[in-house]
Parts: sequence; structure tokens; C-alpha cells
Amino acid sequence: MSLSDIKAKIEADARAEAEEILKGARLQVEEIGRGIEMEVRRMDDLQKSRLEKESSEILRRREIVAKLDVNRDDLMARRALIDEAFEAAKAGMAGMETDKTRLFAEGLLVKAVETGDETLILGRAEKALDANWLNGYNEKHGTRLKMAEERAPIIGGFILRRGLVDVNCSWEMLIRTAREELEAETVKKLFSN
Repeated sequence: MSLSDIKAKIEADARAEAEEILKGARLQVEEIGRGIEMEVRRMDDLQKSRLEKESSEILRRREIVAKLDVNRDDLMARRALIDEAFEAAKAGMAGMETDKTRLFAEGLLVKAVETGDETLILGRAEKALDANWLNGYNEKHGTRLKMAEERAPIIGGFILRRGLVDVNCSWEMLIRTAREELEAETVKKLFSN
């Protein structure tokens, strides 16, 4: 065998071996491709199955969130109505006629006075309660209450000072106290069907 024959045989053997390797690689690629296709189908089926199983849960959760949103909005609206009701009550107290204001304040003083020597602090804009009214109260009840020169930032009513102790009988405090006591009942009346 000559050198060119040996060379031709080596080339032929190499081509045949390369062809075998390529053929095996092609088979492997096809096998891997089929495996990938099967895995893709399996994952797709799994996702579809999972979606079918979880879709009802997703819808249930969305419904819960929607109900929570509606309840929150309803509660906020109810809160606003309750706030409005108590603000209207405060405005009503601030707008009482002079005689009614004095009568109401007298009833509060009767309950709040302990020693009879306390000092009365009025609101900055208070017009119904004055020195003449206080003098009349003192005569009627045998007290020596004094009117303070200072004024408080309240819309109506008074603050009764006894040393370092203040008894807040302002309209704001009375409404706040009443609100705490009456809010549940108010809610029940406003929103019962």
C-alpha cells in the first residue's frame, strides 16, 4: 500500500468515524429534543392543572379582598356620619340661647363644685356666662366662686379650677365624654335596618 492509499484510507476512516459521531450526535439531539418537548408538555399540563386547582382559591381571595375593601369604605362612611352627628351636637350646644346656656352651666356647676371657692375659667368667645350670672349663682348656692381673668381655648362651657386641679366642663369635653358613652348606641340607631 502506498502512502497515498494509506492517506486515503485514513481520510475515509476518519470521514466514516466523523459521520458515525455526527449520526450519534444527531440522534442524541433528537432524543434530547423529544425529552424537552415532553418536559415542556408535562410542565404545561402541570401549570394548567395547578391553575385549575388554584383558580377557585384565587377567586375566593379576590372576593375576600373586595369584601374587605367594601367593609372598610362602609366603616369610613359610618365614621364620618358619627363624627358629623357629634359635631352637630357640639354646634347645637355652642348655639344655645343665653337662658338655656346659663341653666345648663348652673347644673354642671352644682355637680362640679366641691369647696365653693373655686375659680371659673370661661371660653374666649363666651358671652352667655358672665360675672352677673356667676354672682347670681353664688347667692343662690352660698358659694364664693370667682371668675378668672384668663380665658380658655374652648367654644363654650367652663373650666373649674381648684388649686392645681381643673374640672373641664367645656362643651368639647362634654361631647367627647358623651361620645365615648353613647357611640355604640348611636351606631346602633344610625345603622339598624
